Amino acid sequence: MGYTRQLGGASQRRSFINAFKKWSDVANINIREVGGGDADILIDYKRRDHYDGSPFDGRGRTLAHAFFPGSHDISGDTHFDDDEQWTLGTKEGTNLEIVAAHEFGHALGLGHSSNSKALMAPYYQGYDPDYKLLYDDIYRMTSLYGGRAATRPTSRPRVTTRRPRVTTRRPRATTKRPSTKPSICDLKFDSLFMNGDDRRIYAFRYRKIYRFESDQNGIEKSFTKVSRKVLTPRVPINTGAAVVDRYRRLYVFKGNKLFRYTRFRLDAGFPKRITIPFFQNVDAALEYNNVIYVFKDDKFSIWHENYSRSPPSGYPKPISSYWKGIPNNVEAALNINDGYTYFFKGSKYFKYNNRYQRTEYRKDKAPAWLGCGRAVPK
Repeated sequence: MGYTRQLGGASQRRSFINAFKKWSDVANINIREVGGGDADILIDYKRRDHYDGSPFDGRGRTLAHAFFPGSHDISGDTHFDDDEQWTLGTKEGTNLEIVAAHEFGHALGLGHSSNSKALMAPYYQGYDPDYKLLYDDIYRMTSLYGGRAATRPTSRPRVTTRRPRVTTRRPRATTKRPSTKPSICDLKFDSLFMNGDDRRIYAFRYRKIYRFESDQNGIEKSFTKVSRKVLTPRVPINTGAAVVDRYRRLYVFKGNKLFRYTRFRLDAGFPKRITIPFFQNVDAALEYNNVIYVFKDDKFSIWHENYSRSPPSGYPKPISSYWKGIPNNVEAALNINDGYTYFFKGSKYFKYNNRYQRTEYRKDKAPAWLGCGRAVPK
């Protein structure tokens, strides 16, 4: 692990160990430190453009980033902006251990949480000497690796050491932005939608948009593009949800902003601010019988862009009250008018029977949707 000269090496090492321990105390993972470059997670301090595709921006704004697990050399690596003011045990500057625990969550496979109080929330929340994992953090990590009670670990990330670099300047604490470069078979979806014009399924992931093959089995490799080259003149990254209405208009939710596109061009007057709290930072959205539903945490609601004061009467409702067998905190949802609705979470997808209002099964996403391994029916 690299060390900043703002703090003692021993205190930094102890902070990184404590940060990893937050996760290993609850999930079935063993973490050990190794020397040299033979490690799953490399920790270092970087400044500005450091040639990983995600340059830092100096003081404030982006504090650190981490790469999700995968087969790339950089997968799992965690970088801290060396222009930040890293501190320990004080409200001044930015607390290294709390940011490290957040970023190690990414390195172990977690995306951001829509729960604003969770450790994995997108924004640094300041120094808390007694910071803890929320249920949302614990649930999502144990969904990946199992609970700590298991006898053998399913993952053994290792940490290595690099030479330190000099850091300076006084920062403002803001957001942390993870960078991802997964293989297609590891691809997670930020959101999914079926385009009303070509009837093709599209997926957003970070800065990119993917299109599925016409038979819906696998990603069309020749199409994968940077989102802003497809949706003009602007499109958010890390979308929260995407859905197409009966008029073939594409809605994209991002935080408290709503984008609307017609034939992939941003409509006049958009983006608009989302004023109803429940519809901010949503997890997924889908259209069914000309009605749009949005999902957030453990609840769902009917949605229309003209709602300005509150969700309709009786909403939001628990997901379990209607979508039997569908988990909370889904990552994406899709209805393709085949009698089923599909929900995605982690490496799994859930096939929901619209007629009988029940979940048919949960399966691995990669074979059925990404064309990895032997193709199987959806």
